[in-house]
Amino acid sequence: MRSAELDHREAVGLFLEVIGETAADAGRHVSRVIAKKNLVEYKRRFITQKDAREMVEHAQHFFAWVIGILLRN
Repeated sequence: MRSAELDHREAVGLFLEVIGETAADAGRHVSRVIAKKNLVEYKRRFITQKDAREMVEHAQHFFAWVIGILLRN
């Protein structure tokens, strides 16, 4: 399934709708990465090293969740 929305935040809603509440933590990690990305992309704000680290940490948590799901199946 693919989101046709231009707003990436809508993809998180679709993700939670399809996967369900068991993906709530993973969805929060993705939402935080998207929020930081939007600040840089749309507000033309420079990203700090701290922001970059936080984005990487959230992405790593999300990918660890995905790998866990894939290994169970």
